[in-house]
This record gives sequence, C-alpha cells and structure tokens, in this order.
Amino acid sequence: MLNLLDNILGISQKISNCMQENNWSDVETLQDQQKALLNQLDQTATPTDSEAQKKASELSTLIQRLTAEQIQLSKANKQKLYSEIKNNNKSKKMNKAYGLQTK
Repeated sequence: MLNLLDNILGISQKISNCMQENNWSDVETLQDQQKALLNQLDQTATPTDSEAQKKASELSTLIQRLTAEQIQLSKANKQKLYSEIKNNNKSKKMNKAYGLQTK
C-alpha cells in the first residue's frame, strides 16, 4: 500500500508541475495513470501496524493537498480559457459588423 501511495504522490507532483507550466496535454495522461493506481489502491488491504498506518495517512494527506491545489489551477485555467473564447467571439462579432470578416 505504501508503495502505491508513493507512486500516486509522485504522479500527483508531476501533474501539478505540468499544470503550473501550462502543459495541459500531459495532464490527462498522468491523470489516467493516477486513476489506475488509485483503483489498485482500492483493492489493497490497509496496513495493520501503526507505523505503516501513520505513513499511509501522511502520504494520503499530501496527495489530498496536491489535489486541492490542482483543482484551483484547473479552475483558474478554465476561467482563462473562457475569457479568451469570450474575447475571440467579441472580436469576430465586431469584424462581422464592420464587414472585416475574411472569407
């Protein structure tokens, strides 16, 4: 279980780095890899000794924090894209209104 959590954390860090670098094309691939590991984790037994449980809890908390940050980055990117589309549509309307539309 700890090995899976370590791998998930590593992928989560890669996802965050890609998001911060606006490398959104790699994010989906990494998320697919992360999802596969999370499915494996779901089938894995929880550790019984307290030290392993503590480590699993720490790793899970780190993963949750990264996920929360990723959600905020995604929302910011979505808003940025929405603004760009809105400005583009406004520009198209203005060009059409003034007969500047290219054919």
